[in-house]
Amino acid sequence: FGESGSMLHEGEEEFSNKKPGAQIVLTWRPRASDPVAFVDYIVQATDGATFTGKVDVWQVRVPHEEVNFETDSAEIRPSERPKLEDSIQVIQREVAKYKKNKGTGVIKLFITGRTDTVGTPAYNLTLSRRRAQSIARWFRQSGLRIPILYDGVGESMLRVKTDDEVDELRNRGADYDLSLTEPRRSGKTRAAWKKVP
Repeated sequence: FGESGSMLHEGEEEFSNKKPGAQIVLTWRPRASDPVAFVDYIVQATDGATFTGKVDVWQVRVPHEEVNFETDSAEIRPSERPKLEDSIQVIQREVAKYKKNKGTGVIKLFITGRTDTVGTPAYNLTLSRRRAQSIARWFRQSGLRIPILYDGVGESMLRVKTDDEVDELRNRGADYDLSLTEPRRSGKTRAAWKKVP
């Protein structure tokens, strides 16, 4: 089912050749106009026993104006605060929409910090985590009450591809994801989410 409550796909698949404990993968063709919110399923065993379940898979990448950080800084400048205030409004609207559509999961905000290529990869990973933490704390201090987690990817997921040691403003920022589970991450950096109290 999609966010609108409409059914996106209905089907039946046979898995009698699977061994106990094996992963079962169900697929369907997504519709971009209505993102997937949850999956209802019915499983019937070969002996006729059945059970039903629901998997809440809702996730939203929060559109926002980028909070730009100065080189080698995790400080949120006063000029950037209106961008965060606008983001809180978007986050609250998405949370309300999820609840209106009878979502039952615990929504979490995941903030992923990024850097440009100035500095070593190890240093930039730490800096990106500090940037995500700054934004996470700002959201919490500004009244956002849902669970907030933060992490960073350093220079491993550049918005704008550059050579090493290039000062690029568009790479110094963060991504915001509302999700019930940890967002999938591409790249080599393992997630190390930390929760803001």
